[in-house]
Amino acid sequence: ANELTLAVNSEVVVIPFKIDDIAPGGLVEYYLAGTHWLDAVNPPTLEQIKNLELTVKQNLEAGQEKDAAVQLSVDDKQKIVSRPSLKPEKAPISPSGKKRYLFAMAAVAMVLLFAGAIYILFIQSEVGTADHDSSVPDGRIITVTSAEDSGEGTLRVALNRAIPGDVILFDPIVFPPDNPATIYLKEQLPVLMRGGVTIDASNAGVIIDGTDVPSSDGVWSDGLGISSDNNVVMGLHIVNFLEHSCGISISRGSNNTIGGDRNTGEGPLGQGNLIGNVATGIALQGNKTSNNLVTGNIIGFDQNRDPAWTEIAVHILEGSSYNTVGPDNIIVNSNYCGVSMWGRESNYNTITMNSISMNGWKGIELKLGGNRRLEPPLIKAVDFEKGTVEGTATPGGIVEIFSDRWNQGRTYEGDTIAGNDGNFMVRLGRPLEGPNITATVTDTSGNTSEFSEPFSP
Repeated sequence: ANELTLAVNSEVVVIPFKIDDIAPGGLVEYYLAGTHWLDAVNPPTLEQIKNLELTVKQNLEAGQEKDAAVQLSVDDKQKIVSRPSLKPEKAPISPSGKKRYLFAMAAVAMVLLFAGAIYILFIQSEVGTADHDSSVPDGRIITVTSAEDSGEGTLRVALNRAIPGDVILFDPIVFPPDNPATIYLKEQLPVLMRGGVTIDASNAGVIIDGTDVPSSDGVWSDGLGISSDNNVVMGLHIVNFLEHSCGISISRGSNNTIGGDRNTGEGPLGQGNLIGNVATGIALQGNKTSNNLVTGNIIGFDQNRDPAWTEIAVHILEGSSYNTVGPDNIIVNSNYCGVSMWGRESNYNTITMNSISMNGWKGIELKLGGNRRLEPPLIKAVDFEKGTVEGTATPGGIVEIFSDRWNQGRTYEGDTIAGNDGNFMVRLGRPLEGPNITATVTDTSGNTSEFSEPFSP
């Protein structure tokens, strides 16, 4: 606090620049308790540094104007004569003003250097959480070489060190594709908060097991948490987390891809992720969570391909919008719902070309106004041998047809577009699997309905 005392005694403007969420104490609290702080705790940090630079410039300009006024008042015995000028003259700076100006410039330089150093350390730290430019095209390859929970070569360290553009791979000798190795977590993994990171286990066998993660009432534990943009997660098996848990949770994150092509890669599911024995398979939550893609995943089985519980396989809530679930997800065995959209602000979420079946309550649920409570289609006629389905739906909407044993959508059969009058007809030219036929509709804004009432012979 010595520098702060010197600055105050020299009448230098002090601009507090907060880079960590720590309450000030001592002389810092005494001098700055009533001062507005510039906040660099919340990312993006680079923008906060630019804001600091602009604030400093504005204060320096204001200081020059004040010094000019002081100089004029001292020389008020002199007459000021207005005269035309093609170029405005700069106001003179008093000696004390020069002193404060130079002191401030030095202070600014130190603050900016300090903030820059903090920022560099921030992005390189194993525990840092700064936001970064996720458009960086090239990055490092970080290979996980240990199935331990912590220490060098582990997934935990890789997640802590990863910055935008990095790709996290898994050594197939340690994680054989035909004999997956298990990482038994002792605590939740670090949240991906920097963006632009790819976790690729598509050519390895990687099981993340949460059996040993401590449970706490009301506190959720995630197999993997994401709070940033442009991340990709492929090929992981996430299993055996306790009651308050998500396999993968995205909060305040956009343009993330969870899964991929299950036929690409040497791993058990290629680029697809497997999630089971967790409360929520994949959660997309918050109004800053949008434009995420969930594709090619299997939710509702464990690592041995035995049925595994979830309460909700894919949960979209709290204003999360413009996400796409599909194609090619297998969503089964949930106690409650396969895909659930909660809340009237959770809209424009598209559910398309998946296999959704054997879920306890509904295959797709629109609750509390989710997806505008779009009405499902009405199936009026089906020819099972010819593969034709007729009915009505939202005009201009994409109608998808499914076969199922009950009232969901185990097998995607095909689609068509409803006419301006809402009528539709699907002609597949082959027999339908059956025994029941259901349908969904996705309107022109991207909202997908629940499954229709099943049509049976």
